[in-house]
Amino acid sequence: MRIIIALLFLANTTLQAQVGIGTTNPDTKAALDISSNSKGLLIPRMTTAQRDAITSPTEGLIVFNSDTKRIEVYNAGSSGEGSVSNLGFFSSRVGSTYSESAWSSSNVRGMAQSFSSAGGLLTAISISVASIESNSTSPSYVLSIYSGTPSPTCGYSTASSSTCGFSSFGAPLATSLVSISQLGVNKLYLNTPIYLVSGQTYTFSITATTTTQQFYWEGQTAYANGASYGINGSISGSTDDFTFLTQYAVGWRAL
Repeated sequence: MRIIIALLFLANTTLQAQVGIGTTNPDTKAALDISSNSKGLLIPRMTTAQRDAITSPTEGLIVFNSDTKRIEVYNAGSSGEGSVSNLGFFSSRVGSTYSESAWSSSNVRGMAQSFSSAGGLLTAISISVASIESNSTSPSYVLSIYSGTPSPTCGYSTASSSTCGFSSFGAPLATSLVSISQLGVNKLYLNTPIYLVSGQTYTFSITATTTTQQFYWEGQTAYANGASYGINGSISGSTDDFTFLTQYAVGWRAL
């Protein structure tokens, strides 16, 4: 008799579409609906070492990291903001100014793009290159990551007075020497990955390292979560943005 009752209970539990805690009418779209106006949900709390000891975590697994004081989720992918698939709308030159003006350490031509962080350990940024100047003598460029956006706002106009200088961006959070040597997608790795907070705005720039180098960075129609900027130079238009894709380390990311 006890076996029959147990089987009936299990069958009823399996067929139940929703489970409600604190409610007799759980939301039909939720597998679990917890209702309370005086208590919260307490998820597993552990140190970074304990979190990393979890073998083959399933994507979407959530814990509270007692070291970082953050809720973290395991991410099996590595992509973030932006796209390198929507190409061909415009391209702007990144590199030295050639005949426009004398090249100097204070007049390095470059381009920048702001973005909303997906959160996590940023390891690389991919861009799409339309062409590389035949006169270029070096594939080496400087990739810099900044917090926030340039101040004052600049870079939208062809007028030189509206272009950004390095002082507009402040001190970089990270700087890496990267190689841009081929047409199409180039993945630019950071020498030291940096942690970016989810939802916050950051800007990355690409600038020349010699007097004779440049490439054309492909663009796209407006990217909703950021803007493009010219450094000692101009971009094609205020409604255009550069193609890019931020890429984060596979693993735990803060929510």
